[in-house]
Amino acid sequence: RDYYASRGLGDVYKRQDYHRFTVAGYDFLVENEAVGEALSDLPKEKREVILLAFFLGMNDGEIAACLDRVRRTVCYQRTSSLKQLKDFLEEYQYGKQSKGKT
Repeated sequence: RDYYASRGLGDVYKRQDYHRFTVAGYDFLVENEAVGEALSDLPKEKREVILLAFFLGMNDGEIAACLDRVRRTVCYQRTSSLKQLKDFLEEYQYGKQSKGKT
């Protein structure tokens, strides 16, 4: 049986309007366009940390062990990535609002 269908993700997986990321053997599907683009904009190392932290709920120590990194590096990558994501999403939202105005 299909792995994604068995978890209720069959329809999401088969559609093409999502962003797919793979980290440490885990597949992450992001349907929200803005979040998917923001994650795609991050460097791979930072994106991996964010996906493991917020999609799997791993703490910095668990992420460090999973990715074979120093915990302090993971902490820095997480906090700097969150700022970068915030900036990207604010700009994304502002751009959408500006396009709607005449």
